Amino acid sequence: MKLFFSIFYIFLFAPLYAQITTAIPNGHAHNDYEKARPALTEALKTGFVSIEIDVFPYKGQLKVAHIPLFLGAAKNIEELYFEPLEQWIKAYGQVFKEQDQPVIFMVDIKRQSTLAYQQLRALCQKYEQLLTIQYPLQDSIKKGPLQIILSGHKPYELVKSDSIRYMLVDGDLGKIGNSIYILIAQFRE
Repeated sequence: MKLFFSIFYIFLFAPLYAQITTAIPNGHAHNDYEKARPALTEALKTGFVSIEIDVFPYKGQLKVAHIPLFLGAAKNIEELYFEPLEQWIKAYGQVFKEQDQPVIFMVDIKRQSTLAYQQLRALCQKYEQLLTIQYPLQDSIKKGPLQIILSGHKPYELVKSDSIRYMLVDGDLGKIGNSIYILIAQFRE
């Protein structure tokens, strides 16, 4: 009977775990949304821990595209990245074989940084259970399987003034030393 349950367990759960791979710490997926295959799941199966996502605010959504042509036909960040990550976590319980290794969404805001930040923040609230979140007033961090780092047109002041930080800002080397731009270091402590 034990043998039956052991075999049953292997056949039931082995296919799920087989999808999870070892993280490649310096692996970065660049503009995978332009490829025919599913952007997020292929990157995770490969072990990429960093995924670049170019976004444009468009009619109440954050559309994923490298240039602003045909934004009406472009998919949005929620359907390409947030929903699949939530499904991945539900299916496998973690992102990579290393349980403490998060995936990083490097969100490159192409224009309208304030509007893009507001729309992305609303998505972060919806998917809060997935995120690493910083609470600067309590000087605390809740770690999650997803970290979001903003690049491109970055709303530094909005991120700095936020009492709950769902996102960090990719710093510019020329601005090192200015406390507004050192937000990323706080997650690494």
